Amino acid sequence: METERTLPVPAPTAVKAHPVALHARATLEDAFQCILQNCQAHMEANVAGVFAQDAECLHQMRVGLRRLRAALGLFKNQVQLPAGVQKDLDWLAALLGKARDWDVFIGSTLGRVGGAGWNEGRTALRDSASPHAAAAHKAVQRALHAQRYARLMASLSRWIADRQWRQPHDGVQPGKLDRNVRQGMRPLLEKAQRRLHKKLRQADQTDAASLHQVRIAAKKSRYAMEFFQPLLPAKRVKKQVRRLTALQDVLGSLNDLAIAGELLAQLDLDAAAPQQQSAFAQGYLASVADAKMQALRKPLRRARSVPLI
Repeated sequence: METERTLPVPAPTAVKAHPVALHARATLEDAFQCILQNCQAHMEANVAGVFAQDAECLHQMRVGLRRLRAALGLFKNQVQLPAGVQKDLDWLAALLGKARDWDVFIGSTLGRVGGAGWNEGRTALRDSASPHAAAAHKAVQRALHAQRYARLMASLSRWIADRQWRQPHDGVQPGKLDRNVRQGMRPLLEKAQRRLHKKLRQADQTDAASLHQVRIAAKKSRYAMEFFQPLLPAKRVKKQVRRLTALQDVLGSLNDLAIAGELLAQLDLDAAAPQQQSAFAQGYLASVADAKMQALRKPLRRARSVPLI
């Protein structure tokens, strides 16, 4: 009797964001709907990989959620998300963020720590951090199985498909969404860029909180340009996105180092945690952060020179 063969199950592949398909004759409302659907699809395409504990799939699901929230923020004067849906999005973002922080700490940040004989110390810290990362991933998986997540995705889908933002709300002006997308997108892009330029002017290169605000503004400005990229001058957008990405890379690295300090402090509370290795890692990463601060001058200057779209 021939033995039945079992085919291997392919590993999940992380799905990155696809360009938003926009038509020049669309209204701003059409574009808004298309952008939100693109972001939600980006999130949901990575759910299977999150269940398989794939770190890159979790990262891409989080990016999709960040893009969605950035789009909602971009249109906040025209559209108001229901409070319950907003609360659930914040809940999901917190869970994904916590798991991602541990993934970056274990998979990337600890690799920056050097020194003679440090391999054993790195392994000891990773072993201590792994249960925290596993618990964070399990919390995400439980959330994705929960009724709350199913209700969130269903409510969000209906809100987008039925354009429920058309219901009147105090201070919200959905009528402005009737304009042609080329006309309507300009004030949105300019507002995002003016906010970024303001944060860049106010930036204190030695202050982590100030730089964090720059990072958020740069991310929102880049997402805004990427949303409307099919309708914008290709060369100019490519140049601006490249400069903002370079700035975000440095600021993101600094943010990872700051979070690593918080996670090491959390590990110090564990009785079995390697205290000596943790102290060494904290000191080493602090010196790496100082060096990164010195490398900020050029990307900050280049980002300040980015003209408005």
